[in-house]
Amino acid sequence: MKKTLDTLVAAMPRCKEPIGWSVAFEKAFGGRPPRDLAMFFAQVGHESGDLNTLQELLSYSSVERIREVFGRTVRGWGDAELRKLVRNPEGLANAVYAHKGGNGNRLSGDGWRFRGRGPIQISLHDNYTQLQADTGLPVLSDPDLLTRDRDAAALSALWYWRKNVTDGGSISQVTRQINGPAMDGLIARKARYEAALRVK
Repeated sequence: MKKTLDTLVAAMPRCKEPIGWSVAFEKAFGGRPPRDLAMFFAQVGHESGDLNTLQELLSYSSVERIREVFGRTVRGWGDAELRKLVRNPEGLANAVYAHKGGNGNRLSGDGWRFRGRGPIQISLHDNYTQLQADTGLPVLSDPDLLTRDRDAAALSALWYWRKNVTDGGSISQVTRQINGPAMDGLIARKARYEAALRVK
């Protein structure tokens, strides 16, 4: 428990409830923590703003920022279309996540319904479906469970890690497996990782 707490605090110094979160993660680990615990908490810390932001906000202030974040997805979209999505999180989610990962079209509402949630930002219908099948968490009917139930949230992050991440991989490899080709925040993730590695 002490190693989990100390590593979490080192990777996420702004976490508001480190003890509660470390207990939830210990429960999720079930005696089998990730092999590279420092990397796990470094990545979780970046994705969740030190476990203080458990859902994707999707409110961007400019067309340029939407293009920067969703580059390939919005390539070819006109500025007028993108202006409708500025500071419109639900509209943006439904547009950029349409027809991805089992989501329906824009009108289905799946982009918003299955936006990123939890410490590692589980997103898209297929991931929610698999998470429910593997863990029993009722996230298809109640996706917000990952934002209000700490135990469910911790379990979702560990589930994603074990399904998709090379435990013991390099910072670049793991960041790509979690964040995709954008590799957002690689330098910040590395700084968290190095801080967490110093825990004895």
